[in-house]
Amino acid sequence: MLVYILMTALTAAFLGLSQYCYQKSKGEVNKNKYKALYYSLFVLSVLPMTLVAGLRYEVGTDYNHTYVPNFLNALVKNDQYSEVPFLWLNMGLRRITDDPMWLFLIMGFLFAFFMNLSIRKLSDNWALSSILLVASIIFFVSLNNSRQMVALAISIYGFSFALEKKVVQSLLCLALAMCFHSSMIILLPFYFLIHWKWFKRYFFVFVILSICILPFMNPVVRFVLPYFKYGYYFGSEHDNGKSIYPYFIQTLSVSLIALCYFKPLESQYKKKFFPLFLMSVCATLIGFLGFFVRIPEMMSRFLLNFSWANIFLIPMIVHVEKNKISKICILIILIILLYAPTYLMINVWNNHEVLPYQWIFGK
Repeated sequence: MLVYILMTALTAAFLGLSQYCYQKSKGEVNKNKYKALYYSLFVLSVLPMTLVAGLRYEVGTDYNHTYVPNFLNALVKNDQYSEVPFLWLNMGLRRITDDPMWLFLIMGFLFAFFMNLSIRKLSDNWALSSILLVASIIFFVSLNNSRQMVALAISIYGFSFALEKKVVQSLLCLALAMCFHSSMIILLPFYFLIHWKWFKRYFFVFVILSICILPFMNPVVRFVLPYFKYGYYFGSEHDNGKSIYPYFIQTLSVSLIALCYFKPLESQYKKKFFPLFLMSVCATLIGFLGFFVRIPEMMSRFLLNFSWANIFLIPMIVHVEKNKISKICILIILIILLYAPTYLMINVWNNHEVLPYQWIFGK
């Protein structure tokens, strides 16, 4: 666990200093100096997660189950993935090396780079968001469901463009994300839905109706989803009757506290609060659905496509709270509510098999 703690501390330190230099670069004194420091520190902030993800050995459930064998057989069998560009990446690397480390380094870099870019654009506190990225389990999942998390990081960056109504950039990011995991298509409607005033007006009506309907959705989900990417989960070993309550606790906690601060958050963050709140609420609804569709692996994958918003909402909540003591208390409570379920899943249940950490140097 020490490796992950050191990685988080270094990432937070580099991003925090990078944000400080970024803000100083907008002034008139030593502008170019601070700009150079900002870029340098931002580049350094990508390295810790890249190296931990890329230089790992047999860490993550899918390490030996999926990525290593598919990489080694990339030139013999080329139908392991439905995403053709990712197949090409495996085939291209396989022609020049037989070491899968390079595949993990590339995926680790892409995840860290696009996630840090997203933090730069969407977060008020870059260091805090990087800590929450680990505390919320998203980084740990990236060591297992690597393709999906790389795609998600790129999609979040695309979401930041969607907030600015930059359609071309957001769609290009989504297209790139789908080269790694086609499930990111689920986010496409939200790129446009966040700008529909009528939806925002009746949003809470939609939420109440969803809560009433979701308990009866199990038969519908089991009928519809077999026609899509995750249909193979039904009737498999993952269809085990367990819920995803740790994920549900995380996202419900942030959604409820954000709801308590709804007016000041919406007043201060007119463009980005509601879209992020929407994503968090969607994650909460999926978590609620997980009590009725008891396939934890599948439902957690869907939930993570939306729960990432929490790493940006929490700094916003802390920022709008004016009382210093209340600010500290809320931050501590939110970090505990976010990390406690992660600790349960990673340290107690050994989900994703990321502990103990091993370097490739010790294999």
